Amino acid sequence: MTLNIALKGTLALGLLTAAIVTISTFFGTNAPAQSNDASHPSSRYQISSWAYPATERSDASHGAYIIDSSNGEVWYFQGVGKPQKIGEVR
Repeated sequence: MTLNIALKGTLALGLLTAAIVTISTFFGTNAPAQSNDASHPSSRYQISSWAYPATERSDASHGAYIIDSSNGEVWYFQGVGKPQKIGEVR
């Protein structure tokens, strides 16, 4: 049982790492450290991530909401694959 929980934790960490790489690749975030200046290119994307651990009743899951501050587009990402546009903020 302990091995099973450790394996699920390792799998969740691997999936989270894959999600970060996918988001970075999709949005091309090769920018330097962010500044507080909203007009600076490195602060164009705002990301809020979430995750919950695996239990006996459910698998672990993770995802993120991404806002493109240049045009207000809102994207949603869960698990693997490409982010999906879910709306706009004005």
